[in-house]
Amino acid sequence: MGVTHLQWFLKKNPECCWAVDIKQLAEGYRSETGKEPIILVDGTNCFYNLYDFSRGDWLLGGQLLPFRKTLEHFVSCFKDIGVELIFYFDSYITPQKIDAWKDRQKTRVKEQKDIFSSLREGVLPKDRLMPPLLGACGRFLLKYVLRCKVMLSLGECDEEMARYARDKDVFAILSQDTDFVIHEGARYYLAMRSLDLKTMTTLTYSRLGLAKTLSLKPEQLPLLATLMGNDIIPYDLVQPFHDIICLGRSFDISNRVKKLANFVKSQQKGRLLLENLPEISFLVFGHPFKTNDLKQSIMSYKSNTSDLLEDTKDWEVLRIARERHMSCDLPPILYPVMRGQPYELRVGIEDLGGDLEPAAKVYLALRQKIYGILFHDDPTGQSTVDEWCVEREELPDQPLKVDVVNVTGDLHPGLLDLWTQDTPEMNLLRWEIFCRTISPRLSAADLDKVPSRLVVPAAALVRPSLDIIVGGNAWLLLRNSVVILSFSCGQSSLKYNKSFATLVDPPMDLEEWEVLAYISQAVLMGSMTVELLCEIHKVSIPDCRFVHVSSLIGRGVTTVQLLLAACGLPMEQRPWPTASHVLSQESHGSLQGKRKEERESHGRLIHIIQHPPSPSHIPSTCSRPQYTQSSLHAFSHPTDPRQFPTTAIQWEHLT
Repeated sequence: MGVTHLQWFLKKNPECCWAVDIKQLAEGYRSETGKEPIILVDGTNCFYNLYDFSRGDWLLGGQLLPFRKTLEHFVSCFKDIGVELIFYFDSYITPQKIDAWKDRQKTRVKEQKDIFSSLREGVLPKDRLMPPLLGACGRFLLKYVLRCKVMLSLGECDEEMARYARDKDVFAILSQDTDFVIHEGARYYLAMRSLDLKTMTTLTYSRLGLAKTLSLKPEQLPLLATLMGNDIIPYDLVQPFHDIICLGRSFDISNRVKKLANFVKSQQKGRLLLENLPEISFLVFGHPFKTNDLKQSIMSYKSNTSDLLEDTKDWEVLRIARERHMSCDLPPILYPVMRGQPYELRVGIEDLGGDLEPAAKVYLALRQKIYGILFHDDPTGQSTVDEWCVEREELPDQPLKVDVVNVTGDLHPGLLDLWTQDTPEMNLLRWEIFCRTISPRLSAADLDKVPSRLVVPAAALVRPSLDIIVGGNAWLLLRNSVVILSFSCGQSSLKYNKSFATLVDPPMDLEEWEVLAYISQAVLMGSMTVELLCEIHKVSIPDCRFVHVSSLIGRGVTTVQLLLAACGLPMEQRPWPTASHVLSQESHGSLQGKRKEERESHGRLIHIIQHPPSPSHIPSTCSRPQYTQSSLHAFSHPTDPRQFPTTAIQWEHLT
């Protein structure tokens, strides 16, 4: 991200980069301005740098509960020195950066192929991809558990952060994106990657120091960044020009940056520079056809309030969606889709060259129904949505046009009422719409028996395109989810039933025992602590199928979050706060190597869940449950009361 090779140049020049004590800087800012210091945090970059990839659980979707503790520690370290954090996240691809987005996805597809090649060879991969579920749920953890201010951008995240920082005279921006060195923004740009939470020190990169080192005016830096290569002007397009001005000499970053700075000094400034862009395009690219791209790149570093996107539809509910979007009360992509922007699904940890279907295709039918809810009374009558999704190793040249599908009919009261009316009748209607969208065979009454924290994982296993579960009939999963997941409420009225399993034969299938492994994990996680999870050994090398399925279910969770938001349901219901595919791997691994008749021992879990022991018969103090190759035995013969969740855990109750 950011300006190509600029970080290397900054680190080599002491006027541009030096170590700082954040507490001392904050105290100086407070003394000088009389204001409390605020740091704007690049949320996506923050998550990637904070997450512990060393355990290997990122391959299986990650562990949200330990990550929650990591975020809590991160926030408290800044709170202890009197600094408030505001987290910013981006929401969709802007048109001018779609080419850069494609290039990043191509890189990730290659990384993805390397990951699965390593797994097939029996070694843990070197490349690391952030699990999508952690990013999706992490935003809500910050907002609803840690009570931080969280913002979603309306356009380019770095531009909006810089604008906010400049207009509010913000203390600092914390990120690892050199675009912030070019922007006129906060007083300090702090490096996320160099942050030491024990000493509260890091590196700072200086905009004024860069300009001084190169004998440029700060307002000339946008042209320099453009000619170095960024998200709008790819580096490979400007590299031939670099070779020309450096006379074809060996690659040397310092020399190239200085030569580019000399070229920038020879150009006009301000409005005259913009008028001279056709000539610059000819000099750099050999033709004038990149004039608009040059202008877009330069102007992206000079954002102002008037650059904020305005709604083009005369639709009252769109105003509400905008407000909820900006305050992170909606999933990031929902509001952009409502205002006509493409839906976007980035590369996950999926084996795109394998036999299993990609998540984009598996959950396409559910997305179409979600669009049907959102555009039920759209004044423009929108009937299709563009989608940028990575479904195979070759990326599409154009977005896919997806039809809007309406399955709610007269049940839909109109989006404004669905989102704003607060009555018991409307809340029931929201759940009925949710259930009908998931499956026509499902009603809100069926979900009454499922603790609210488990509604999302149950619904995520449904494949609406064929009304099936990833491993069987949709009704089968939801019926048996009620049996299994209602354990925490002591319900036992429904009986386990296999009769629906043979109704369909899906092209991409999970066996029943695999579905039960995920359901077991969801139940068990309701009573797990961070300490117990961290005691579980590091992830063993999983098979490719399990990695792909873990990613698939994670994508299902985020898609169900989108559905809940479209139905106007409360945010606390949306994420799956207790996900841990490490536990799923324990169940999966112990079941995978067993004969069919041995797998049926998992039925003991069903019996235990249907007939839970009385709390009086459970010892008050017990040893930690052993989640090893005998994890099924632990599930079937519980000895630890923490294995029996007794309440529906909401965000604020996470421990």
